Amino acid sequence: MRLIRHKKHPLALSLTLPLSVAALTLHVAPRDAEARPFRVGQIPNNRWSCQLCHVSPGGGARNSFGQDVGANLNAGSADWSAVCNLDSDGDGFTNAQELNDPECLWRLESAPLSGPSTAPFDADEFPDPPMGGEPMGGEPMGGEPMGGEPMGG
Repeated sequence: MRLIRHKKHPLALSLTLPLSVAALTLHVAPRDAEARPFRVGQIPNNRWSCQLCHVSPGGGARNSFGQDVGANLNAGSADWSAVCNLDSDGDGFTNAQELNDPECLWRLESAPLSGPSTAPFDADEFPDPPMGGEPMGGEPMGGEPMGGEPMGG
């Protein structure tokens, strides 16, 4: 980098150097590593804000969920339908199950979802398995009673 000294303005050098360093820093910083606040609302039940996708609050490196979101952007926006059925943290639960949208029905125009959510970027945090012998889909187990008699008779 070449610095230019101005004979008439001795402060020009002291002002030029910090501005040049700042411009260089902005120029070389990867744009996709920064947190994008507008994306916070593009994923349902986001109680983590930017840390849903990033390791630190202000951006920077992405966690496993953020890497999946980044690989599936649609016109620069998070595409929930593209990442909802993935298991970003490898814990056996889809991102949709962890964020309380098991059917992947939530869209930007949808009302906020209610209910508990767990971190789709943390394999040690996952939804409670269903209770009462119900399969993951939530359909009750059907069939005949234990005695072999038809139901109702």
